[in-house]
Amino acid sequence: MRADGCHNPADANITATAEGLVNGVRRSIPLKLEPVSQPVTFAVTRQWPSEGVWVLKVNGVYRGLERGAIVRPGKQSPELFHRKVTTDDVDSALAHQM
Repeated sequence: MRADGCHNPADANITATAEGLVNGVRRSIPLKLEPVSQPVTFAVTRQWPSEGVWVLKVNGVYRGLERGAIVRPGKQSPELFHRKVTTDDVDSALAHQM
């Protein structure tokens, strides 16, 4: 993951969660972002169970501007948003994973 588009990326607040559906039960797991290069690039290792279907929800805030992305593990291109990712966005992405 990269904090692109910020004049000072170190000031961006980036959070990520694994959002999944396991045996019909919705799960949310906060993810630890590992810095790869300062200050803009982060790696995410698998921190969620192998059972179920999962997407990664990434939200960033920089100087009041909100951006988000949904990443489908194993896919190259994330779905980008010019706002924070919502629960409805995640539900829709999970439905398309099944």
